[in-house]
Amino acid sequence: MTAAAMAEIREATAADTATVVALLRALAETLGEGEKFRSTEATIRRYGFGADRRLWPLLAFEGQQPVGLATYIPTFSTIRGAPGVYLQDLYVTPAARRRGLGEQLIKAVIRGAEAEWGAAYLTLLVYDQNGSARRFYRRLGCRLPDDERPAFIDGPAFTALGEGA
Repeated sequence: MTAAAMAEIREATAADTATVVALLRALAETLGEGEKFRSTEATIRRYGFGADRRLWPLLAFEGQQPVGLATYIPTFSTIRGAPGVYLQDLYVTPAARRRGLGEQLIKAVIRGAEAEWGAAYLTLLVYDQNGSARRFYRRLGCRLPDDERPAFIDGPAFTALGEGA
């Protein structure tokens, strides 16, 4: 029996907040972004479960042990004319990798987003230097276009631009 078959995947609850944050921190550290990690139990509790919900977290467990996480958010494509789902985070603990759990988490994200807001497509961001992730997403049928690059503005530049007239 594979890990994916043995793992229980379910929506996280507010009681799971510490687990969600711990897995998000592990993901950030794996990506070399640990020093940039700013999510806290308070922010995940507020935006993942409260009235201001902006994030949908899923957890995977083998018995009582958390072994995976996916977080996702709604999006909309004016090109497609349809709502979609953005896979914000996908993390499987090193001991549970290469057994199908990542794919099972993505399938659960798609089912959840279809049911919650009628998502018709999935989008995600993958780091160029993360070759194993790029191969994994391609194997699932994801296109990784070379002609699109994400652009970000945050911190003081975000504030300044928002204040500009």
